Amino acid sequence: MKNLLFITEGWCDGEEGKGLSNSIHNIYSSFKKTNISKSFNWSYIYFDEIYIKKDIHINTLKEKIWNKIKPDIIIYCLLGQSKMNPNKDFMSFFQDKETKNIIIWPDLRFSGWRDLIK
Repeated sequence: MKNLLFITEGWCDGEEGKGLSNSIHNIYSSFKKTNISKSFNWSYIYFDEIYIKKDIHINTLKEKIWNKIKPDIIIYCLLGQSKMNPNKDFMSFFQDKETKNIIIWPDLRFSGWRDLIK
């Protein structure tokens, strides 16, 4: 069975006081209701919670994530230009290990976004 990892924000706009993010409602809940979800070992990491509550950036955890989960697929949901987002080096690390990266970036209202993932 393949390992699927969601790396998203847990809170709306990455702010704890605003409640749960749409990723939880729209992505996880929808995925859990499909038969596809039964074909994967799947887990999730909230990059905003790690950053805010533990003062750790997700970029520093790539090797730990690889050693523990060894994801075959990662689905990212990013927050605009937030400094909490995983960077391209983080994504490249997994791509070099033949992990498929899927990026959902709903807050794309700025120019230069392509440069952030090259």
